[in-house]
Amino acid sequence: MEIGKELFFCILELMSSYPICLLTFQIKMSLRAIGLAGYNLLFAHFTMAPPRSPSLRRLGETLVGIYLACSLYMVLQNPEEKAAYIKHLPLGTTGLYIYAVFMAVCALCYLPGMFVNDVTQALIPILLATTLLHDCQFQHWKRQGMDYWNQIRMVSDNFAIALGGLMYIACTKKVTYEDVKRD
Repeated sequence: MEIGKELFFCILELMSSYPICLLTFQIKMSLRAIGLAGYNLLFAHFTMAPPRSPSLRRLGETLVGIYLACSLYMVLQNPEEKAAYIKHLPLGTTGLYIYAVFMAVCALCYLPGMFVNDVTQALIPILLATTLLHDCQFQHWKRQGMDYWNQIRMVSDNFAIALGGLMYIACTKKVTYEDVKRD
């Protein structure tokens, strides 16, 4: 138990020596990796032979939901990130909260696996718009201390997540009310 405490305090000490903006960038890149892993699992599920594993699909959807929820939390709780979104999104603070509501709805639908096809159709334009309006502001991120190639990686990861959403829509069948009534 004592080793765990010492390790925890060593990590806290190491992290306190980093500038906060570098930790933010590392967290943003890690979150995008979680979202990509979720869509990779969904891709693996859809390319499997017909007796498909439902747990693989649920794990992929859950990872994407975690990515969405953590990204939203980071945007709303990090003052620098929040200010950047207000500056880059149209309508300022109102645009940020509209974005937050859409992302929260998407995250809350992905986590339990409810209405995922529908929210994915809303998620793709939101991701593409925020990528173009926020993440593609290279001069802003250069002033913040982020390397050019890390920014390119984050933009390409966002586009890959949007492509994963397109793949999800293409591979799933939308269930209608009439389909449920027939069963």
